[in-house]
Parts: sequence; structure tokens; C-alpha cells
Amino acid sequence: MDLSELVRKDFLEVGPDAKISEVASHMIRGEEAVVVCDENFIGIISSNQLIDRDYPAETKTRTLVRKNIPRIEDDIGSAGVAKLFLENNVKAVPVFSKDKLAGLLYEKDFIRNSECLSDTKKTLEDIASVPDVIEKDESIGKARTVLKEKNISRLPVVDERGKLSGIIDIEDFLKTVNPREGMGRKDSAGDSVPEFKLPVTTIMDENPLVTEENITCSKIIKLFKKHNKSYIIMVRNKEPVGIVTSKDILELMASLESQKGVYVQINGLGETEDEFEKDKIDSMIIDSVQKIGKIHGPMEYFFVHIKSSQREGEQKLFSIRTRALTPVGLYVSKASGWNVITTTDEALDRLERQIIEDREKKMNLRSPRNA
Repeated sequence: MDLSELVRKDFLEVGPDAKISEVASHMIRGEEAVVVCDENFIGIISSNQLIDRDYPAETKTRTLVRKNIPRIEDDIGSAGVAKLFLENNVKAVPVFSKDKLAGLLYEKDFIRNSECLSDTKKTLEDIASVPDVIEKDESIGKARTVLKEKNISRLPVVDERGKLSGIIDIEDFLKTVNPREGMGRKDSAGDSVPEFKLPVTTIMDENPLVTEENITCSKIIKLFKKHNKSYIIMVRNKEPVGIVTSKDILELMASLESQKGVYVQINGLGETEDEFEKDKIDSMIIDSVQKIGKIHGPMEYFFVHIKSSQREGEQKLFSIRTRALTPVGLYVSKASGWNVITTTDEALDRLERQIIEDREKKMNLRSPRNA
């Protein structure tokens, strides 16, 4: 794949003193990333950054711009680009020519035009995780909390019978950068209701991309491109049973990099600046990989996503999500808390317990019954 053909040269640029409300208004109209420059390139703001914390609308872009994003090199390859998107959690990365910004490579353009998964035998069921869902009468504020605490970007909406009604994307919240500053709307009685208290049906997409078939990953990418989506939901009897997002596709792409042993990647370790915490987390993950390997044999890949979503005083709320592709299937765990080490430990423990319990169930099914 020639990455140069995918670079967009018509990107949106703002100054470091532009207000977040201005950036959000552009993103509501479809911009997924905005370049921040003064005389030189400073960094990028992605749409997913705007709801990670409750920034007041008057906040300037210099406060949340992502700096020091690695540049794409000529020989990086598809796996390297996928890894770059995962590590930096941005919707686009800068491409330079002779130290001058030439354009942006967007995550969705990269995925939808990549052919690196054309030969893989992996299917939707191999990489799909069981989706967290929210009922249609729950509030927008509740949905936003779930997305942040679970460290996910999409939330299927179901009715009282568990049938799929729609989906909420993290970018749906751009209409209110800080939900509690939202203008609100009128209810049936004519009273003003803050937007974060309105039901999720007011912002959800009523036509989510779904499939009932166990399609290949290559087919998933084609459907992403055809329908301009970055996820697909697997349904049975109209109930959501699995979901694959663009991040899941990136994980599979990154794991294809030539290597020996299990592919392990920790994303978001920069959320903590304490070197002891970083070393401790790294050690914990290595131990977990070894434990799981003794149960099912070497994994194909193991991803740990670390994200801090808000501050309370000097504290950060950490959301940890793990995804382990083993010889017998995919396992996912999540945890959130104020201490990054204990929260990571909780997520890893949940993952290990899932795998052990699943193995015990399968062994019990295979064992002969007592006469």
C-alpha cells in the first residue's frame, strides 16, 4: 500500500489560542482531527480527546493538543502504522516532507485501503468482543460515563427485550464538550432539560452496521468502507452478541509484524509519569502472559490499553482494557480505578480468572459422567 496516496493535504488548521468550542463545531460537521500550529506545527487534536475530560468550552487548544506524535517513515510498513495509531490513540498522524507538514494520514483511510489482512483466516468471531450495552431509556450522561469507565468508543443501545435499537459513538458527545454546560432541550411539558439528562435515543444512530454472519476480517474492512463506519455489530435474533471496531482491526494488523513469540503491546503507559509504576505494570503484564501461556499455550497477541479519563484534585481515573487472543479464542477484561497499578492488576486478574474458568468448563464437558 502506497501511504502517500492516502495523505490528505486539505486538513483543518487552528492556532494554539483557538477555543475548544470552535474545534468541536468543526468536528460536529465531520472533522476527525485538527492540526494546531503557530509558526510551526505543534500537534493534533482528535475528536475522541474532547470528551475524555470535562473541559470548559472556553479552554484553549494548547491545553489538550497532542504533541510529539511520531512521524511516519518511508519504510514503516502497515504493521508499524497500525502500531503507531494504537500507541498514540489519535484519529490521524502527521506526514512530513523535508521537515514541512505535508498532510495527515487518517486512521479510517489507512484501515479501509489496507490489504494486509486479505490473506488472514481470522473472522469476526475470532476478534469480536461481547459488547457493553445500554438501554434506550438511560441518559446521555450515563452513556458517557460507561464509555469513559469501560475505555470503549461505542455503545450499542437495546430495548427492554435486549434487541438492538441503535448505537452511540463517542463522537456523538461532541455536541456538548462538557455535558453540564449543554444548552439542553424542552421536554413534552415544555420544561428545559439539561442535555446530559436526556435519553440516549436523542443522539443514537438508529441504523447501525450489523451482520448475522461470521464474515472474514477482509470483508469487515470492505463493509467499513462501503458504509462509512468504523465498527460492525454481530447480531443473533436482533440481539447484539459481538462487536468489532477499527481498534480491533488495528490490533490484528499490528500483530502481523514479523516476530517470535506472543505479540505484546501496552498502549497509554505515558498516562503515568512514574517510572516505578511503568516498570511495575510492565512486569505484571509479562507475568500474566506467562500464566496464560501455561493454560492454553502461547497467545497470538496481548494488548493492554491504559487511559486516564478525568481528574479529581490531583488524581486520575484510570480505565484499563485488555484483549488476549489465545489458541482457543479472544478474552477481554476491563477495570477502572484511581490507582493505575491496582487497576491494572484487577484487569489482569479478571482476564486470568475468565480463562481459567472457561478452561474448567470445557474440561468438565469433556469428562465422562459418573455412572
